[in-house]
Amino acid sequence: MSIITAINDKYHRQHISGNFTFAKTIAMTNTRKINTLQDYLNYEIQKLHDGEAELKIALTKWILKTTSLSLKTTLQHYAEQIKRHTEEIDVFFEDQQIDHPWFLDNKIMNALIEAIDESVLACTDHHTADVALLAGIQLVNHYKISAYGTIGALAEMLNKNKTAILFRNFEANEKLTDMELSTLAMKRINREALSTIEMK
Repeated sequence: MSIITAINDKYHRQHISGNFTFAKTIAMTNTRKINTLQDYLNYEIQKLHDGEAELKIALTKWILKTTSLSLKTTLQHYAEQIKRHTEEIDVFFEDQQIDHPWFLDNKIMNALIEAIDESVLACTDHHTADVALLAGIQLVNHYKISAYGTIGALAEMLNKNKTAILFRNFEANEKLTDMELSTLAMKRINREALSTIEMK
């Protein structure tokens, strides 16, 4: 077993258990050289793949936490979309012969997930907690729209049409999710939190 294979295997086991200490240590010591625009493109794709994997784990926890059936259903659909994205990126890695990126760390995604957890934990009312959760997930969603859009634009510049189409589709999917989350917030989640105030 190579050292990278061993690292990846241990990362998988600890990632599932929720212990990211080892993985983050590897990420910090991984000083990859980015020499070309193509290198940067591959690097950003790998970071997003890692971020999607971490988000999928967080969503599982948030789905259990929310008391809103409509928000729970929406997040379940979003988790399914993320699963499809990661699977399609795995195929992309194989087609492009890019090393599997399990030891890369997405610090932006980690920070957003941590911020959502803190906000939800601070809420003493479950309707307000749902507002905080949905708002936080939209922040994640907006980050992904920007990130996937950037990858699509860079791929177009490099004449990587297959790559551009794939990530432009991901960008479009995230924009649809954003619209769904906004509609849910305005028509239900925010109103339910407001009604709690009016009843006091």
